[in-house]
Amino acid sequence: MVQIELQGEDEALRLPFQIKRAHLAEAQALDGRYALATNAFHLDGTTALTLFTGQDRVEKRFRTAKGPLRVHPLFVRSDQRIEGLVFITLLALLVRAILERACRQHGLPFTADRLWQGFSSLQAVDLIWADGRRQRRAAEPTPFQAQVLAAFQWPAPEHYARLRLLPG
Repeated sequence: MVQIELQGEDEALRLPFQIKRAHLAEAQALDGRYALATNAFHLDGTTALTLFTGQDRVEKRFRTAKGPLRVHPLFVRSDQRIEGLVFITLLALLVRAILERACRQHGLPFTADRLWQGFSSLQAVDLIWADGRRQRRAAEPTPFQAQVLAAFQWPAPEHYARLRLLPG
């Protein structure tokens, strides 16, 4: 794309150059494109590309499952408890994948980590009065929380606060 010619002698060298516009235009025409080859002849180009890009999500799921999980150390000594821990871990990964899929379906560009972070401040307070009455109050949702709840068409946190969850 660049034509270079070294001219002159030692201590008086010159390096004139010229951009080859035709070559540059050819290279720019291919920017953002890459070759995708497959032996699945029954797939058209769009379907092959969709399947190929979806593979990345699957591989990221495996990386998350195999990678270090951010949990407190648990010391289990029986096979039954180990199986229980593995089950709970896989269940958490499933919830994570479902949340990200729901975001994609509703046009939200959020990861599960962003959702956890965005909803970590959501709080409810349980009040137990001296006369035995119980009352639960939910915090007002942040703009991020309200956006997600509206996209999913889920009720506001106050709805859940009104549900009778406390005994008595």
